[in-house]
Amino acid sequence: MLEFSRSHLSSVAELAVLIALIEAPSRWWDARAVARHVGIERRQAARILDLLAARNLLDIRVTEHVRYQYRPARPEVANAAGALARAYRRNPAAVESAVIAQGS
Repeated sequence: MLEFSRSHLSSVAELAVLIALIEAPSRWWDARAVARHVGIERRQAARILDLLAARNLLDIRVTEHVRYQYRPARPEVANAAGALARAYRRNPAAVESAVIAQGS
């Protein structure tokens, strides 16, 4: 879990966005919906979605808006992200603290 967060996340906001997408794997999200759901600005949500997509965690669909869906490129990455999401459900503060600590 920690290796995954070190290589794929650099902030608690990125963690929050990823967890939201993991927990709704069939939903296609745009930046506005993510921003509302997570409680961040739309521009920050768009930047994070682009970063997660560049890290091969999301699929992209272009409609009237760019939409994103959780779909890791490799099974081992999906397994690691799933472990992170399970740890987050059990103890969100501990996972957030780990992400904050790795940025220090």
